[in-house]
Amino acid sequence: MVKVPVKDIFEMRMHKPHKKHSHAKSVEQHIKDGTYTSYRHGPKPIIKLLERPALVLPSTKIDKLTKKFIRSVADEQAVADGCRFDERFPQYYADSFHKYLRHSKGQWANKPFDLLDWQANDIVWPLFGWIKPNGYRRYRWVYVEIPKKNGKSTLASALGIAFLIFDEEPGAEVYSCAADKEQSSIVHGEAINMLEASEALLRKVNINRSNKIVLYKQMKSYYKALSRSIEGKEGYNIHAAICDELHVWKGREVWDALRYGFIARDQPCCFSITTAGEDMQSVCREQHDYAEGINNGLIKDNSFMGVIYSADEPKWREEEEWFKANPSLGHTINIDEFRSSFMQLSVKPSEEPNFKRRRLNIWCTSTKIWIDSSDWLENARDIDEKECLGGKFCCIGGDLAKTKDCSALVLAFDNYDGNDNWYLKPFIFLPEDRLKELDHLITGINQWVKKGDLILTNGNVCDYDFIIDHVCGWIDDNAINVTSFVFDPYNAEQFSRDISDRLTCERFAFGQTINNYAEPTEEFERLVLLRKMHHGNNQMMNWQFGHCLTLTDNGGRYKPIRYKQGDIRTIDSCVSSIMAMAKSMTSRETYYDGGGVYQ
Repeated sequence: MVKVPVKDIFEMRMHKPHKKHSHAKSVEQHIKDGTYTSYRHGPKPIIKLLERPALVLPSTKIDKLTKKFIRSVADEQAVADGCRFDERFPQYYADSFHKYLRHSKGQWANKPFDLLDWQANDIVWPLFGWIKPNGYRRYRWVYVEIPKKNGKSTLASALGIAFLIFDEEPGAEVYSCAADKEQSSIVHGEAINMLEASEALLRKVNINRSNKIVLYKQMKSYYKALSRSIEGKEGYNIHAAICDELHVWKGREVWDALRYGFIARDQPCCFSITTAGEDMQSVCREQHDYAEGINNGLIKDNSFMGVIYSADEPKWREEEEWFKANPSLGHTINIDEFRSSFMQLSVKPSEEPNFKRRRLNIWCTSTKIWIDSSDWLENARDIDEKECLGGKFCCIGGDLAKTKDCSALVLAFDNYDGNDNWYLKPFIFLPEDRLKELDHLITGINQWVKKGDLILTNGNVCDYDFIIDHVCGWIDDNAINVTSFVFDPYNAEQFSRDISDRLTCERFAFGQTINNYAEPTEEFERLVLLRKMHHGNNQMMNWQFGHCLTLTDNGGRYKPIRYKQGDIRTIDSCVSSIMAMAKSMTSRETYYDGGGVYQ
């Protein structure tokens, strides 16, 4: 037998013609199955995405399509400023969504992502269709408020991909932002699911699920999930941010950091999508009010788009309102399930606020007007203060303005008449220059000044020395015995020292927490309802109590709050009254367990 050298056998095998089988898989099939390797199957075929329309400066003429998309006073103003509608762009994004994106959940899994009517007509077409005179997108800020389960997270995920890939923005930084990392990962995670289901897009990105980041290699761009923690968020050069469930964001640090991160981009977008909230002093409510102001023509801002789906509260039980608030009702939301949830309210009425807010997008706050004006006025007493209060003991509560707002000191007299009734003597101050700003906003304020119910200080900020002189002068004239001065420690440390030295009384800082306010606020309300919290019918004080709100926590405890920072509806005398009463009560009994009230 002839032996063939191993070398020759190897060469024979190397030159053996490759036999093709009819059932051999294509490169595309190997890629789809995950069995592709470049050394076995050769280079991947180049896949080109749909070509993005070129940027073209809009015509000065107002065409029919632009007229069609004029839907508000804001749009009319934008057209007057040179904005026009270019249908090429929204059509490009809608086509890209259909061609490259797939749903990943439930009955829609693996089906093309086709925009629902409301997503197309109210969001995508206006967002991408309106352009400025320079050809860039008109909208930099988008606020969408819609009830749960209408498909908002899926839309937000698709837009995250659009800003990352379809925008073709070099070095784009795209972020998914929320109240916490888990929430921000919902939108970002669904975007990853969409990318992994797309053969074309998956080739163009690197996905790191553990770090929650998607890299778009061609444009050196990335899409990342962030939490609301402020650490490390300064200095970003943001192209787009998807802000999810804005109503649960606490504070405004992240919001402010994000808004200034857009400055260097030509057509950035901050896209906020949320359900209605309950915090009337939040960033979300601020954006809600701003959106309504623009839609109503009260505010001019061509760069802001606000879309709010909500039922009219007086008609919230009517099914017509349900469809108005839920554009996906009957599509992604089952109407029978919706009716069932509504019927359950008859046996569980405590769920009504949640139903209104989550299912109908009605802002249901944990705040309410504290004391009815009629109850407050029933406590008014016309007394001779010098005769009835002279020589009596009292505690003073003080809430001071930092600059030009109201300041109030309230003297609380416990059992002033021997019948276990209280009497409140307020001193409310306002800078004279501030009165000029408020005289056309607050009816009767000038009359209150003439009557002495509101005391003016010179200049544009509160004069603390004048306040001390005025209050201490009245105290001296009436031989009042002041036992203590209670104050908000935020802005009254030096003032508290000065007035306590002048009156030779103790001073106590009262932390402005719900823990500190809960019991005295409830007791104050009880005394008002019993007609035992007497006062001299000061009109400025009546006005403040008439709009004082309370914020309630999950335990049912509450504290007084104003509408929002900067609102003209101040509550200084209300807060001062509670603080003074709380300290007076501790003088006769241990009202709190273990202290902690006075810091």
